[in-house]
Amino acid sequence: MKLHDKKVKAWLKKYGGLSPETEQKINRLVAKLEKELLTNSTVKKVTQTKYRDSAKFIREYRGKKYEVDATKDGFKYRGKIYRSLSAIATEITGTRWNGKRFFGVAS
Repeated sequence: MKLHDKKVKAWLKKYGGLSPETEQKINRLVAKLEKELLTNSTVKKVTQTKYRDSAKFIREYRGKKYEVDATKDGFKYRGKIYRSLSAIATEITGTRWNGKRFFGVAS
């Protein structure tokens, strides 16, 4: 028996199986991904979401208010330019964060 099989059995014993709805969602997502991979022979470059230069992101975290300004070069926080909101969120919290979620702009 492979290690993977042992882990699956242990998972099923401890938590049970997935609901039929969840299994269907997973199967649909896998099929969609496989279709995209087969139809796209090259990897598409992911483009960054652009914010207007005047955009301001404000977040209160642990009782302190943080403000970030969008610029043409990235995001300005405490006088320093960062390439992403995630880098700033990590700087603020000390742990890795999705910057869009941290600042409440995730879709």
